[in-house]
Amino acid sequence: MRYFLFLCCVISLLSCKDEPETLFEMSYRTDFNLQAGLNTFETHYFELFNIQTNASNLLQTNNLVDSEIEKILPKSARFSSLFAAEDLDFIREISIRAFNSDNPNGTEIFFRDNIPRNTRDFVDLIPTLPDVKRYLLEDNYNLSIRLEFWEPTPTFIDIKIEFDFIVE
Repeated sequence: MRYFLFLCCVISLLSCKDEPETLFEMSYRTDFNLQAGLNTFETHYFELFNIQTNASNLLQTNNLVDSEIEKILPKSARFSSLFAAEDLDFIREISIRAFNSDNPNGTEIFFRDNIPRNTRDFVDLIPTLPDVKRYLLEDNYNLSIRLEFWEPTPTFIDIKIEFDFIVE
């Protein structure tokens, strides 16, 4: 029994890896509009183009060059109504993809499925695992937002998306 415990301890110590160092974070905000009366039978797509990354300034500020960046990972995102009085409880699913001309299908960066019906004026999204360095080290990138609804959109709503990435 003692040998087994000793073996487990040795294996667990050997399997520990150093976490990559976080060099800095990249934060963005973008807005778009939801029209009133979007139906529940279709999946709705919104594309936002030419979002500035400010990557060259961020690298310069942190005394880095792009070859020193190992990866850029999604950290957090919040999907919210610009005016707090507008509830988002009609939204069932959200998926956000980054894309560019080299990869028009894009990479999912944030999502949220089966959003509870008691949602107020914001939805916190779940980050995905893929490295998005190929998008965020360029001058700009694009977003594709996929939405599905529990019920039709009640009114015209201004939406704000705030999202952060970790640079390692």
